[in-house]
Amino acid sequence: MSITADRTRDGRNLGPRVYATRAARALEGYRGLRIRKARRVEQTRYLTAKVQATGVFERTGLRQVIEVFAVSKRDTATFTVIFFRSARVPGRRYAAVVAEIVRSLRSQRPV
Repeated sequence: MSITADRTRDGRNLGPRVYATRAARALEGYRGLRIRKARRVEQTRYLTAKVQATGVFERTGLRQVIEVFAVSKRDTATFTVIFFRSARVPGRRYAAVVAEIVRSLRSQRPV
């Protein structure tokens, strides 16, 4: 799992679907990366979108599923939450935990 905050102009102004798609396209070290269309995530405090990607991580040869969430707090930042798992592991195993992490994300402006 990776969580980052982007407070640059793009992070403050891009919509979450565009941001999540760009973040997924920027993933490095994957062979045969396939990226699905971004979709909105409901029941979150901030506007949120999710992109799912699959590919083979070149360093290990392991096929992975990558879920990229872009959580947009308008005019403040976009938070990227990325989950990685083996493609052999069913998504439902971690679905509740992933949903809770994304739904519970909160932000404050830096001091």
